[in-house]
Amino acid sequence: MIPIEKLDPQKGEALFKEHCANCHGDSGQGVAIGDKKAGPLWGPDSWNDGAGAARVYTLAGIIRYSMPYMCPGRLTNEETQELAAFIDSKPRPLYPFKQQDYQTEKLPVDSVYYSKH
Repeated sequence: MIPIEKLDPQKGEALFKEHCANCHGDSGQGVAIGDKKAGPLWGPDSWNDGAGAARVYTLAGIIRYSMPYMCPGRLTNEETQELAAFIDSKPRPLYPFKQQDYQTEKLPVDSVYYSKH
């Protein structure tokens, strides 16, 4: 795992443009593919900032084994972490009960939308 502070969202953005934009669009909102539409990755219709995918390493794991759609597993562990750092750097809806999370547990290092205690 690459330490969170060493991940480069700009590298992730380049990977996004190369491997993801054809389905998720340049704006990350998803494009129609036949009668289906890829889900939005950020913005008001995406997952909220308390979701598992809002954690960089969790999202990297999802990407690593299920994306790109027609060629899952094509990206390396390092590439998926850079890509996840880019996606998770984008705004998304607020989880309304976030202040109740991690009251006794240590805050995970990849939970980028939580204030560091």
